[in-house]
Amino acid sequence: MHCKKLFAALLALCLMMRLLPAGAAAAEGAGFADVDAAAPYAAAVDWAAAQRVTLGVDAAHFAPDAPCTRAQAVTFLWRAAGCPAAPDAPDDADADAEAYYAPALRWAAALQLLPGADDARFAPEEGLTTGLLRAMLAALCGEHCTADADGAVCTRAAAVELLYDARGALAALPAPIETTVAEIMKYGNLELDISVAELLGRGYAYGDVLRVTVAGQTLEMPLGSEYSDVDSGAMLCRAYHDETKDHVSLAINMGDFATALDLAEKTLTEEYPGFRWDWKVPAPLTVTIAMAQRGGYAGQYLVRHLTHSNDRADYPALTDAEFANFRAVAVTGIAPGMLCRSSSPVDPALGRSAFADRALDAAGVRTILNLADNDSSLHLFEGYDASAYSRRDVIARTFGMDPAEDSFKAALAEELEFMAAHPGPYLIHCKEGKDRTGFVCALLECLMGASADEVIGDYMLTYRNFYGVQPGSAAYDAIVRGGITAMLSAHPETDDLYSADLAGWAEDYLRSAGVPDETVAALKLRLSGA
Repeated sequence: MHCKKLFAALLALCLMMRLLPAGAAAAEGAGFADVDAAAPYAAAVDWAAAQRVTLGVDAAHFAPDAPCTRAQAVTFLWRAAGCPAAPDAPDDADADAEAYYAPALRWAAALQLLPGADDARFAPEEGLTTGLLRAMLAALCGEHCTADADGAVCTRAAAVELLYDARGALAALPAPIETTVAEIMKYGNLELDISVAELLGRGYAYGDVLRVTVAGQTLEMPLGSEYSDVDSGAMLCRAYHDETKDHVSLAINMGDFATALDLAEKTLTEEYPGFRWDWKVPAPLTVTIAMAQRGGYAGQYLVRHLTHSNDRADYPALTDAEFANFRAVAVTGIAPGMLCRSSSPVDPALGRSAFADRALDAAGVRTILNLADNDSSLHLFEGYDASAYSRRDVIARTFGMDPAEDSFKAALAEELEFMAAHPGPYLIHCKEGKDRTGFVCALLECLMGASADEVIGDYMLTYRNFYGVQPGSAAYDAIVRGGITAMLSAHPETDDLYSADLAGWAEDYLRSAGVPDETVAALKLRLSGA
């Protein structure tokens, strides 16, 4: 292992020395005449010089206060990432294919890290903003960052400081993999010329989000092991074993990857195996796999591989209410017992409906928001007319799974109008009480002033009740990152839930859903118990 690392380091160094301007290799570590050893960026400059990320504008000068150009920034980032290869030449009209920055630009373009200055120009000598470099670095390391976080032009010193702070994440970053399509499988999956062991051995892991480039199209998809790791119609890179060998393929759950991307055409034949694929693009087809977001799908991946039982006897440590995922939401701003949540008290599919029905009766629930069914379907559930549920004020609308969709917002607006017009205590439920209920409860918790910790803690109780996931476990942390944190971060569009104005976001979201301000005010009064 150490020999391999040493060889890789020597190879990267050789590449670097070939690409640097004449005389640039003279500097060793710090010692630039214009870098004071006491300067706050001195350690970063020392590291950058030692790692050959940059060796100065000449052998004796670093020019710390000079603007960092787009060419310099993309080169710094490429070198800090280990000089990974990229196949295609830059398309920008003003990008010199022989320039020192050309390999870095090809790499950044393949990963879609650096946008052009406009449709035709790379603008290598223009200054780069600190915000854009921060966003490029975050995207490369698998984090989220908005490009306009800082509009100031980045200095060379600031650029290497950013890289220095991220050196650990950069060192752990797996290099892009270039492979070819071995064959198109029966249902349109692209079987790749790489083994599962090689893919995982190169540093990629189940739950990572990959950036896959195929036939000039760059796509993002999670790395999973089963089709069911993604929703129907979604793409994934599937790494799995069967009875004969292991496979890495590009696939669509309940879909045809080759046809969807217009890569090939399928013809049924009389000869074995009964079909033929004819390429519509030049073959053999090259595929590049790179990291888009480390662990960005880990929460979803873990959730889809968790198992639970519908047998009450399998949960001896839980109360009947906990088995039904029933609880009063206990966070800042919401009166005790005023807002409850649970799995479905009417749908018997999960084996929990009778327990949830008894719990809502004991909690004195008066108004119910059903996010899974519609009014006409409620009476079709066995035992509905005899349930405590049937004697409450109920509004039932079938919600989708995406809170950004107009249909989700329209259904939510109707239910919240109903809620504001009826007395509590309230119950919100879908089927399991996890995703749709999780978002709506989180929204109302934020509206009432709950902290990020409170919102996350309430959401994660569902994973304890169904799957036994406990705080401090790897599964707990991954589900927090990939579940509630990712879900909420996508809607306030914030990098940090802990510093975000969650109450303000909740009001903005409700307005975007068409909920009038007077209804929002009424909801606050109802939930506060005033």
